[in-house]
Amino acid sequence: MSLFGAELKSKSRWSRIILLLVFPVLTHLDVAPSWAFQTPANTQQKDLEILRQLEEQYLRAEVEDDATIAGTILADDYVGLKGDGTTLTKAEVLSRLGQHERRRQPYQVTATAMHEYLFGDSACVTYTKVYSRPGSQAAYSENVLHMLARRNGIWRLQLSSPLPAPRQ
Repeated sequence: MSLFGAELKSKSRWSRIILLLVFPVLTHLDVAPSWAFQTPANTQQKDLEILRQLEEQYLRAEVEDDATIAGTILADDYVGLKGDGTTLTKAEVLSRLGQHERRRQPYQVTATAMHEYLFGDSACVTYTKVYSRPGSQAAYSENVLHMLARRNGIWRLQLSSPLPAPRQ
């Protein structure tokens, strides 16, 4: 008997060996310390700069109706959520850009209040997208959430969604 009133008994030598190998692993399974998930500051700054550049390029692709630029930024399994609950795939976004509707009715897009949040190989970018027409005082804005993922070392836009306007 052990000190706790129970004794580990095994019918075979292999069971004891497995128990001796597995038990230390199980007892040391613990949540890794926070420093284990942190990336070096210079790597994190580099990733944040890449994310900013991707967002700028994506806005440029929208303004210029450039499906080639957008095609390099969007992931193959991209999902674009629209305010009415419908979705767009990468192919649908590229097809819309290919129709060059914005060249017939040009406008400017400005991103304000951009915030980037990095989580290892995943990231979220939020900002307010302001649409305006040259020579007009009218403007429309929407809050945007982009979720990006790094696969094989390359960042791609996975999900785009409008965000509800903040309550005032």
